[in-house]
Amino acid sequence: QEFGHRWLSFVKFKDAQNNTREDLLGRDDAHWSFYLDSNWSWLEGNDWIDNGDGSFTTDVNSFDANTHYSDLDLYLMGFLPANGVADMTLITPTSSSAPSVQSSPDAWGGGSTTVEGTTETVTMQMILDAEGERVPSSVDSKNKFELAVVYLHRKTDEVTEAELAGLEGILDRFKSLWESDVRGLATVDFVF
Repeated sequence: QEFGHRWLSFVKFKDAQNNTREDLLGRDDAHWSFYLDSNWSWLEGNDWIDNGDGSFTTDVNSFDANTHYSDLDLYLMGFLPANGVADMTLITPTSSSAPSVQSSPDAWGGGSTTVEGTTETVTMQMILDAEGERVPSSVDSKNKFELAVVYLHRKTDEVTEAELAGLEGILDRFKSLWESDVRGLATVDFVF
């Protein structure tokens, strides 16, 4: 999640009345709203089920299978073109007792939430109307990253081979997860 903050989540959209809105934003205005159906983006939001009766329930059972960077995340990172971003559903709760838009995703707490509300579809065009096209585009954007790793220790401590092997294991896992979460559209390597 934290590496994703290099690009995410700070966008607005224009609604049908041409108002610029920040309703996609949630916690600290740097994560997606609790009420955005983000399909479990690493930058939060939730995966919502429409119950068909004006209520919606978070689908915590889909968390492990679906957690990744969303289409919108990948566009903002420069890995996906605008026409590759699916429409998103944004819920406006109708009860004052509903959780705050700043709430963390339900999957982190283990339980699900059901709220009554109305929905609106947020399209990529609505975001482009507020923010403009991403520069550089996904064609020209960087998609190969090298991250520097600095291993600090006290002058009096010796660094063991086991510690270095453990660090390499963590970095290998990060690389594997990153490349899966961005659907193979970008790579990362580490420099020591």
